[in-house]
Amino acid sequence: MKPTIDSILFGLIQKNNTKAFLELYKRHWLSIYRPIYLRTADQVITREIVAEIFVAIWEKRSFIHIDNNCDRYLKQVTRHKVMDWALEENILSEAGAERIADNAPDTSMVPHKQSDLPDIRKRLIAWFDSFTDSEDALPVDETEISSIETEMQARIFDHLGLNLPVVGPSSQKPFVVPELAVRIVKAIMVLILLGGIWELFIG
Repeated sequence: MKPTIDSILFGLIQKNNTKAFLELYKRHWLSIYRPIYLRTADQVITREIVAEIFVAIWEKRSFIHIDNNCDRYLKQVTRHKVMDWALEENILSEAGAERIADNAPDTSMVPHKQSDLPDIRKRLIAWFDSFTDSEDALPVDETEISSIETEMQARIFDHLGLNLPVVGPSSQKPFVVPELAVRIVKAIMVLILLGGIWELFIG
């Protein structure tokens, strides 16, 4: 199977390549942020969970195998992190559901006694899957998204004690052809065209 960009990045991350780690973050942070925010309805908590996911990726990089499917791996990790948060915060209780009332699913699925952990996990999965992930879940506009991305990547690298790479695709300015060069090329094309016309009549 042909390696994907993400699998190549993971291979570099396993060799302690921080630029590859930053690129992986830039490629996937928003796709993780959206479903988490939809379920927590809290930007602070969402950022904390996103940061935890990427911190764990770096800290456990030697043991991670994605089999060319990074999206599936990240979705699984996101699901477990959000469910752990929901269990810790007792979100599936009637009182907890009121905290995220706008997005909360039917709380009738929640047991009154949380003594059977396997049963709770099943109910947490049902709760997680009851949401419909949407790109409209973010309470911010496009200009704020860039700010969130920068703030979180700084937090992640600072937590890990890593130097944040300053060179990346997003920092590169697009190449612009100088206007003088454009004029010269146009003049040459005109001369070639005139030469062809001259050959047509004289030759």
